[in-house]
Amino acid sequence: MTGPEPPSDNRPATPGEGARLRLMTPADLEAVLGVEAVSHPDPWSATMLRDSLEHGDACRVAEQGGAILGHAILRVTGPEAEILNLCVHPDYRNHRLGRALLQDLVEFARQAGAEEIFLEVRESNGHARRLYDGEAFHEVGWRERYYRGPEGWEDAVIMARHLGPAGGRSPAGGDR
Repeated sequence: MTGPEPPSDNRPATPGEGARLRLMTPADLEAVLGVEAVSHPDPWSATMLRDSLEHGDACRVAEQGGAILGHAILRVTGPEAEILNLCVHPDYRNHRLGRALLQDLVEFARQAGAEEIFLEVRESNGHARRLYDGEAFHEVGWRERYYRGPEGWEDAVIMARHLGPAGGRSPAGGDR
């Protein structure tokens, strides 16, 4: 992987739960595909995941006891970063793993020099939208018919968070 060192290898994802965030490796692909398959009506393919690893995207997993509980992928391009994928196995949702993965990607984007971070989320995914809103993301637009699902196509909400230049910190130490 290119860019800055990931900020949280082997850092507990959630205190007391024993999950750890670490780099995704090619050996993780089968488990990550399993999480994708039970989480999305239109999951990422092995090719898409392999391409992200080979491209040098920030590819992270949340792991506990050798089991992959979730994963996240971020691409940084100059002053912008985009969260391409953030997924937690349904059995492990509401344990703060998604928040830990999201915070990890935001920190990686800051260290890589990104000034803005973007993502798309299904319009109907209220749980994820509340998570992103709680982490200072805000709606900036829509993509019509972006996600495919069993009921047909669904719009995406585009969300963004300003990180600011040089790590996104104001002199007082808070986000702008």
